[in-house]
Amino acid sequence: MPHVLIVDDDAATREALAAVVSEDGLTTAQAGDLREARIQLVRQMPDVVFTDLKLPDGSGTDLFQDLDPRSGVELVVITGHASVETAVDALKAGAIDYLVKPINLQ
Repeated sequence: MPHVLIVDDDAATREALAAVVSEDGLTTAQAGDLREARIQLVRQMPDVVFTDLKLPDGSGTDLFQDLDPRSGVELVVITGHASVETAVDALKAGAIDYLVKPINLQ
């Protein structure tokens, strides 16, 4: 079963994304910061990571360095602080998408 890691410092955002993802039959893990996300990566390698750009202990794009590019893990950056520069940086780093909060979950 596909597995998703949701990394966001806002618990309500994590819960909302987890609910939507679970409806599609995927399993989820959640983390509120990079430290927790790295623990989750060790516990179970996800198929997809949804990560907030700004986290209490760094940038969500820092997770890109923790993943082997050959792993096939897809990364989606989510932010409430969107800019052209951060979007370009995230996509260059390997993100498959860049979503702006609030996310239209439909």
